[in-house]
This record gives sequence, C-alpha cells and structure tokens, in this order.
Amino acid sequence: MGYAARLNQGRAAVAEGPPMAEMAVRPYVGRVLLGYPVGFTETTPFATSVRRLVTYEHQKPDPERQLAGTVVAPGLYIEDNRNALAARVLEYPHIQWLWQVDTDIEFKEDVLDKLLNLAESRGLKILNASVPIGETYRTGGFLLGGEDEPGIWKALNHVGPEPIEVDGIATTATLIHREVIEAIADEHGQRWFCRIPVPLSPEGTPKRQQKFSNQGEDFSFCLRAKACGYSIWVAHVIGMRHWKMKGYTHDPPGTWPERSAGG
Repeated sequence: MGYAARLNQGRAAVAEGPPMAEMAVRPYVGRVLLGYPVGFTETTPFATSVRRLVTYEHQKPDPERQLAGTVVAPGLYIEDNRNALAARVLEYPHIQWLWQVDTDIEFKEDVLDKLLNLAESRGLKILNASVPIGETYRTGGFLLGGEDEPGIWKALNHVGPEPIEVDGIATTATLIHREVIEAIADEHGQRWFCRIPVPLSPEGTPKRQQKFSNQGEDFSFCLRAKACGYSIWVAHVIGMRHWKMKGYTHDPPGTWPERSAGG
C-alpha cells in the first residue's frame, strides 16, 4: 500500500500541508483508538471523513462514545508506521480496539458503530472493512494457495455483509482488538507488522546465491496473529471507499454522490 500511496502524490486527492493533528486521548472516555499511518500523502476524502467522525462522536454522551482519540504515525516505511500505531494502544489501559485506517480511505461518520456491532456480536478480534484494492484485487480479503500454489495469496472476488474468515487481509481499514496486539507482543516482541523474509532458494544453496522475498507488512501481521491463535475476518461495511485513480467501493450504485477525488 505504500507504493500506491506514493503514486497518489501530487494528484487532486492529496490534501495539502502536514498530517492532521492528533485528537488527544481522554482517560476512560471511548474505547477505540483511530490510528493512521502517513507515508507521503493524506487524501482529502480521508481528512474529511476523520473530521466528520470526530464531530459525530463528540456529539454523543461520554458513556456512549466509541472514539477515544486519534493518533498519527508518519514515516518513510509503512511497517514502522503501523507498528507505532499498535504500540500506542499499549500506552492506554482503557483502549480496547485499534482501528487502523490508511489515508486514502473514505468512510461514513457512523463507521465505528457498525464495525463494533459486527465484531462484538460475533466475537471477532480482527475485522477488516473490505474495499477493492484498485483494479487488481477486488476485495481486501485473501486466501493462501494450497499445495499446488504454496505461498501465493489470492484475493476473494466478492465480500458480503456477513464476515468471512480468511488467511490474510490488506489492512487498509482494520479493527484490531487489544488482546491480539498484546498476544503478538508477548510471542514475537513489538514487531506486529515487520516484514517476514521468505527464502526462495532450495536448502543447501550457497549463501551468496540464496534469494529471498518478503511477505508484505499486512500479511506478516496476519501470519503472526494466526500463529497466536486468532482468526481473521473480512466483511463489506456500507460506507467505505478506497481512493486511487478513482473511488473504489463494494457499495451499490447510487450510495455515494458523484465527486472527484479532491472534492
């Protein structure tokens, strides 16, 4: 996702200026930390969505408020930024959830209500609100290939409103329970999203001839979570759009008014 974000630089969808300021976390008010990693860009639809969400949540009485605060993790490497967001959760004992959202995602102001209801009613600890990943991948949910295609990740062609268990997700807009963050840290240290190297050469290959690839930071997180015993789920949550050259969504036609990426 970092490469795609860099491609957005200079387009109309990119908000000018530095990343938005964080919304301070209030003790014992709200239980969701909204965290967003910032590489080179922050799109206007994302910035507008965050402001609407904050306004919507502030209008609620304190006991009903879901949003505890917002945190930003800027930096060159996306895995470091995502790691920094997970670490922030551990700073606040009352935070139960991290909602990690990329800065090219647009969402409705009541998105946390929908996500929490979906996750908590079914006992899910990791829930991705799927959006199409550009033209290449139709959803944010992935399955690992079988014995005939080891190590190959294949995107689901369709995601509905009922959560589907998958092997991996693109963490574009993902709700992660604190329990998962703590479990991975206990088992692997604070490297939730650090990329896992994948050897490509047969055993016994001379050192200088050995070839490697990397699992993306999204899939590396998923592999560690699954190793700790957690299942990974994906669902279509109405009111989500992914801005690349245009806005990609699972929502039916007419859900969104026509607009440009910068409007």
